[in-house]
Amino acid sequence: MTPQDYNRRALAKFRAGDFDGALADWDAALHADPAFARAYANRAIARAAQGDLPGALADHDQAITLQPDNTDLYINRANTRSDAGDFDGALADLDTATTLDPLDTGAHYNQGLVHVQRKDTSSALAAFNRVLQLDDTFAPAFIQRGVLRFHLGDQVGGLQDVNHAIELAPNNADYLMHRGNLHVLRHDVKSALADLTQALHIHPAHLDALTFRGNLHYRTGDYPAAVTDFSAAIALTPAEATLYLNRGIARAAGQNFSSAIQDFSTTLRLDPNLLQAYRDRAVARLKAGDRSGAIADFTVFIEQGGPQTADERATIESHIQRLRQE
Repeated sequence: MTPQDYNRRALAKFRAGDFDGALADWDAALHADPAFARAYANRAIARAAQGDLPGALADHDQAITLQPDNTDLYINRANTRSDAGDFDGALADLDTATTLDPLDTGAHYNQGLVHVQRKDTSSALAAFNRVLQLDDTFAPAFIQRGVLRFHLGDQVGGLQDVNHAIELAPNNADYLMHRGNLHVLRHDVKSALADLTQALHIHPAHLDALTFRGNLHYRTGDYPAAVTDFSAAIALTPAEATLYLNRGIARAAGQNFSSAIQDFSTTLRLDPNLLQAYRDRAVARLKAGDRSGAIADFTVFIEQGGPQTADERATIESHIQRLRQE
């Protein structure tokens, strides 16, 4: 096999989730051709995906040494440096990329993302403005600029940007989620629910959208709908403890205490550190008539340091004492 053959097979393995097999093929490609820059670049991305950021950066460095005028290589290294928390290094790479190709919208866009991570909103806005001056159909830049504008107080302008991104990419469920979140911040839950429902029509297995909509249904008092959404989310990720906690809370609010108790018990089995489940299970047990079970859960909640304030601790201790005297 040629180095190019190894590279192509490595890419196929990487996309299929066989990271070890992909890395072995890139090793073989580079053993056959130590000057194969693309193999270094691809192996760097795979190493970063596995969390080996030092190894990824070493490969990025080698690829850039071989092809110092390749803007994509600087963008890739910037992404890894950003993941490693080296924002200054990331911006230096992106500055090099935009110097090599001032019209590279991806480089300008990534500059904006790094500035967002640095909480430098003015520089981030300037970067997203540059992107949109170069390409007024670049939907992700509208999303990022819109969210920034909204949080800086320009809610109308921010929503206009997000709306425009959705016009450009109407089947992007994540964009609808972004707008739904902005609607919630404007206390427009009805519009937020409409956006999340549309997002789930596009992507029925969107875990974040299901969880988000479930929480909104709970806030509006539609407990059966909240339970339905949390149940769908649990079907996607059955080992996620917080989903059982949320469903248990919704079930308890809907007076389904026996099912709520089951959910809180599952929560604690999956994550014993989610101490809130002891308190919530105690309340559900009390309402279901299990006073001794409620006392036991309240006691564990206290002993494990669950109360967030002294007042909460005192209230629960008083509650336990009253229950024991009844």
